[in-house]
Amino acid sequence: MSRSGLVVSAFLVAGVVGTPAAFAGKSEKRVEKKADKKSDQKSDKKSDKKSSAATKSSKASGKKSGGGGGGGGKTATKTAKRDTKSGGKSARKGGASTRTLSRAVTARTKMDAGPTGFTWPPSQKMLDAEKACEARLDLAGVAWQPVERDGRMVAAIVSDMNFGGVRFMDAWGRKGPHKLDCQLAVALEAVGHDLYALGVREAHFASLYRWSNVRAFGKTVNVLSRHSYGLAMDVVSFRDAAGRAVNVAKDYPKKDALLLDIEKTINDSKKFRLLLTPRNDPTSHSDHYHFEAVSNYTAKAPEQAPPAVAEPDGDGE
Repeated sequence: MSRSGLVVSAFLVAGVVGTPAAFAGKSEKRVEKKADKKSDQKSDKKSDKKSSAATKSSKASGKKSGGGGGGGGKTATKTAKRDTKSGGKSARKGGASTRTLSRAVTARTKMDAGPTGFTWPPSQKMLDAEKACEARLDLAGVAWQPVERDGRMVAAIVSDMNFGGVRFMDAWGRKGPHKLDCQLAVALEAVGHDLYALGVREAHFASLYRWSNVRAFGKTVNVLSRHSYGLAMDVVSFRDAAGRAVNVAKDYPKKDALLLDIEKTINDSKKFRLLLTPRNDPTSHSDHYHFEAVSNYTAKAPEQAPPAVAEPDGDGE
């Protein structure tokens, strides 16, 4: 018997195939499956190349370097895999476009258009305007003294935090003195008289000066907040003449009359360029009132006039 006959006989004895013809048929099917698999793989690779910008770039660089189509294809496949992995990580984290920025100020933080007349470092005109601001405090009888600047304050001051008869107190019991810009003090003194008339005797703030980015409407913007200028205050609760405490987080949803009157009074006063509350920003200001003073660094000193503030300089925090 020939050698090929012995091979066929061995397969028959082992029961692998029934006949040489059946073996041949299965062999052909295996060959066809391999061919189909290779064809599918090639088709998939072509689809990947078309859908991946990174793959196209890698293939082009491979051709330029003289590596040929094969070398460019391998590089492209590796690049596509790497891009797929990084894309998966971004998706799991929420993606770069939806990632929440930190409120911490970084080298990328920008200043917006800023208060009227504002430049940094302060110009002489700004320093003169702050002298005018301090003169307004003196005319109003506010006790204050200058202190070293923080952040982007132009005329940093400290006071006894009594403005217009209302005592502004740290909600967490942190001891002062608490720094603020003169122009915020002028605005608080002016509106304090109106708040006192409503029956307000105390305002408890959670934040005054803070070196941070803007946070409003559920988003953090890479722009310095007005807290960084010493021009903003976050108030979490008030106390009236009867000793009743009203808390923004708990009582605003109940439409507490005093809180609503305070909100209206501050808006009507025109002393604050922006007041954020649970009404207009329930996402980021559900538990406090964000007071942001009108400021103008071109104003001149008053001539025995009552305390006043400049006209609003636009919207936004």
